[in-house]
Amino acid sequence: MMNLKLLRDQHDSNYTGGQLYLAGDFFCWTLEPALPIPCGIYQVDMTTSARAQRGELWTPAPDWRLPLVLNVPGYEGIRIHAGNLPKDTQGCILVGDTRAEGAVYQSRTALTRLIEALVASSQLEIVNE
Repeated sequence: MMNLKLLRDQHDSNYTGGQLYLAGDFFCWTLEPALPIPCGIYQVDMTTSARAQRGELWTPAPDWRLPLVLNVPGYEGIRIHAGNLPKDTQGCILVGDTRAEGAVYQSRTALTRLIEALVASSQLEIVNE
């Protein structure tokens, strides 16, 4: 099981920014909606995304798989996916190799690396700084 930790370090009325750690090492930057996912420890599974199949979300996986965050109280269908701005989050977590205030960039590169690193099942801990 691969352990992920999302440490939030930016809060604004439009977005929540953070840092994603993989097995204890910094991996990439994150961007979430202004009202982010509740803090906690969640299971993450690599599953086929219907939205990716329809071309609404990008994935490097030929079977349209994306990380899915499971059992979040009051939420369903939370994915980790590519995007740059708060409007791209769609209630999910965006990843990127670089960031600016309210944005992440090189998102597809970060997502590709994350998908390659994740095993079928992982654990995500979300905390506020």
